[in-house]
Amino acid sequence: MTFLSISQSSRGDNATALESVTEAMAIGVHVPTLLQVQAAQLQARAGDMTGARTVLERADRNAAPDDSVALARIRNALAELARLDGRLDDALAWHHAAMELDTADAPDQFQAMLRMNYAQTLAATGQSEEAGRQHQLAVDLVLRTKDAPARATVLEAQAQWYEQGGDHGQAAALRARATELRG
Repeated sequence: MTFLSISQSSRGDNATALESVTEAMAIGVHVPTLLQVQAAQLQARAGDMTGARTVLERADRNAAPDDSVALARIRNALAELARLDGRLDDALAWHHAAMELDTADAPDQFQAMLRMNYAQTLAATGQSEEAGRQHQLAVDLVLRTKDAPARATVLEAQAQWYEQGGDHGQAAALRARATELRG
């Protein structure tokens, strides 16, 4: 169910993905942090910010204190929620908390998503130049992988940054690459 929900979410079918992840969480004795974070992100996309925050707070309480990658995943998701809620100072604080942790062992996909999310918050705070730098770091990281959905997500976020900066041609090229990757 976990991988099914990830696949459904990657195709943009968030409602079905939320059903799958909810079912997986209901039957699991130990629910991995990755699944809890995904559930919270899907809840947020469905408009349930309170439910998403509750899931992440529970995940944070249950995470092993020495699992820096799990803690970074949770804090990165809390940063995203804060940004979506318009609480940009809180979002930046959560980003810094996530990036202070040692995540050298984390997959490149996660490292890329961490930078992408940070870039989106920086852009929302008007720090466009640093946002562009973070987007490029995210792209460089994700291109080390063969994970097409992750690549597409990062390229779409960078396209949005280019669009906001007025470079419609580069934005269109990145979106075309992302569409190609999604198949």
